[in-house]
Amino acid sequence: MTPLEDRLANYKLRMAGEAVSPAAERVLTPTAPINSESMNAYINATSSWFAFEVLIRGLLNAVEGGVPITVYPFYLSFGRELWQLQCMRGIPAASPAGAQEAAIGVEKWVARGLDRATLVAIVSLFGTTGGLSGPVPESPPDMEGVENPVTLEVTGVEGAQLYWFRVYNELGGQVRQKADSGTPTWLVAPELGEERVYRWDAAVKVGGLWSPFFSPRWSFFVMTPA
Repeated sequence: MTPLEDRLANYKLRMAGEAVSPAAERVLTPTAPINSESMNAYINATSSWFAFEVLIRGLLNAVEGGVPITVYPFYLSFGRELWQLQCMRGIPAASPAGAQEAAIGVEKWVARGLDRATLVAIVSLFGTTGGLSGPVPESPPDMEGVENPVTLEVTGVEGAQLYWFRVYNELGGQVRQKADSGTPTWLVAPELGEERVYRWDAAVKVGGLWSPFFSPRWSFFVMTPA
């Protein structure tokens, strides 16, 4: 039995009930159509949410560097908020109202300690990125050698409110430094270790909504000054 089938079976057992007396039978009989309608609604809703839950878990499993299993429930809670917005409240995910709700949700969960990039990736599963794509990287050129201090740059986006940059260690894929910037450039500080390879990416905020981070990430090598 799959997890989804198990959930539905448990719900059917709760809904079935048993008439233990004539009085109880008289009460339960008129509710049969209601129970049937509730059952159908529950099956549809559970199947819909389960499909998104599988997508979110797959996304979390694939995050480079890993997501601690202990915080999975919090990312799933955020995903459920988006699912309820779209599937239960009837607010289209790509609508201005849906995009605003998603942006507020991201900021709320970032304040609670979750990773912004992972939250934005979950948002994209629901189509609530408003059609935004990640900014285009410009400098330093991919796989280029540079010296400290390193300045990262992406192409400016019309209407941009903020840019978010991340630098990763080449080994392990862990985020080494991250910061937001009001311009499409960021002077990486403190300076990076020399004779090492790093990767980086960036996202942009437009109309209160964050884009995905550009992909694939670019790399650079920090050289020792001659």
